[in-house]
Amino acid sequence: NSNNNSNNNNNLVTFFGDPSGEFTRACGMELPDIPHLGLYGRSKRFVMYVRDGIVKYVAVSEGKTDDHDDDSNNDNSNSNSNNDDPTGELDPTATCAPAVLEALAKLRAEESK
Repeated sequence: NSNNNSNNNNNLVTFFGDPSGEFTRACGMELPDIPHLGLYGRSKRFVMYVRDGIVKYVAVSEGKTDDHDDDSNNDNSNSNSNNDDPTGELDPTATCAPAVLEALAKLRAEESK
């Protein structure tokens, strides 16, 4: 379709597919298999800003939920802290447009100094 190619230089965002998962694995963004949810070979919920082949910004939505009855372990450095919400479904904000646009605005401001 000529419309898809005519404005490539004006695109704000370009989406790429990764059907084999090769890029996902190379970036360390492979979601561990979650059999009880039927998730196998999936990627984490992430956004990556790359300019001229250089990764400038990465955000991943995954994390520990705060709705636990047991408050006895408040150590946020727990290595399993991402296991409660590995898909980022409960709080995807880090990879949603408002957070990403804010981060990119800060990045551009720093680069223009």
